[in-house]
This record gives sequence, C-alpha cells and structure tokens, in this order.
Amino acid sequence: MKRILGSLLVIALLATSCGKEISTETNGAGTAPGPGPGTGGSGTPVTGTYQPFSKNSYWKYKQTGAFPGEMTVTSTGQTRTVSGISCGVFNNTSTITNPPSTGEGLFGIKDHNYYSVIKAVSPNTGALLDITFLYMNDTASVNYDWDHVAGTGNGFKIITSGLVLEKGIIMTVEGKTYTDVMHTVVQLQYELPGVGLVPLTDYDYYVAKNIGIIKIKTIADDPMGGGDIRTEMNLVEYSIK
Repeated sequence: MKRILGSLLVIALLATSCGKEISTETNGAGTAPGPGPGTGGSGTPVTGTYQPFSKNSYWKYKQTGAFPGEMTVTSTGQTRTVSGISCGVFNNTSTITNPPSTGEGLFGIKDHNYYSVIKAVSPNTGALLDITFLYMNDTASVNYDWDHVAGTGNGFKIITSGLVLEKGIIMTVEGKTYTDVMHTVVQLQYELPGVGLVPLTDYDYYVAKNIGIIKIKTIADDPMGGGDIRTEMNLVEYSIK
C-alpha cells in the first residue's frame, strides 16, 4: 500500500501544475479575453470573472515548503476544448523541479465551474493522468459542497470533494491586499479496489475576482509515514492585459 501511495502522491501534487502533454482535443486557436466572454477555436464561449484569459496576462507565484521555487503562468490567448470544457491555454515556466511544472497548462470553465485540466504522463512515474480538477464554482454560496469524478491516474478513479469555506473576503498575500476573494478546500481521493476511497491531498484555493488564483495551500499525506508534506504557493506579481 505504501508503494502505491508513493506513486499517487506525485500525481496529487501535479494537480496544480502540468506534466508532459499527450492528448487533448484541439479545435484551433482563438482569443479568450479576461473577465468577459471570449470565443475559442470551437466557437464555445469562455467566461469567468475569477480567471482572466486575455493574451499575455501573467501571474508569478512563489512556492515555499517541501518544494520551493517560483512559477510564472502566462496566457497564450488560445483556447481548446477538452472533454466538453472550453479551456484557456497557458504557458508555465518554473524553477520548481519536484514535481516538474514547466510546460503547458489548461484552465477551463463550464457552467460556472472552474477546472485545472491535465492530460499527461507523469515524468516521475510514467503514470497516465487524465484529470479535470474542479476547484471552484463562482455562483456557489458558503457551505456549498460537491463530489466530482475527476478522472483517472495510475488506472484508479480520482474523486475530488470540495467545499466553499469563505466568499467575498479581504485578504493580504505577499504584502498586497485583495478584495472579493473566494476560499475553497478540495480533497483529492483515489478509489482503490477492495479498499475504497483513500484521501491523499488537501488543497486550499484562494481566488480573487478579476485576478485569479492568489494562493494555494497543499497538505499531502507522506506515504512513508514521515508526517504531512506541505507547500504554499503565493501570488507575488501579476498583469492582466
């Protein structure tokens, strides 16, 4: 069991980054503007007041804890439809090496649900990842919860359970104050045959209206029994075009 969880831990941490992309449905390039609607290559509108998509907008993050480093996420202005979800395409550059977080990232919005979309092979384990990680609904009220079948990893079904903890709050991250922030917590679980659901990683998302993700706190189970593995990613600089 510990050996299984050791490989799954890497997958859980990858849920906020991107591995080597292997397959996505591409419908051509389009423009996905910021807080307002945009049109992707498939003609599907992309809307979302909590995640701008305008070309050349960027977000620079500093990660502390178990895997320190910096990551910059830049919107390409292109869109792609994956599993019926219209996604903005982003480029990630990073000094974070474990897990690797350099390459292409996809953020999708459908029916006011916000997703991080991953179709990749883990460079650490070779495991297949096919995940639509639901982290927020911008119309939900405090105490709204959900259970979402997020996909598969290592051949196991992934379930994410989420809860809206706070909405419309004011918070300061790296010396900058943000208003109208939504705070959700999402637990990633694996459904193991003969075992059931195994909780693996908890994510706290803090997302500011018209800005995007300003903080992610991650607590992962150490499969070797060495205590929790914790990281915190904070927004240090951004520009919305």
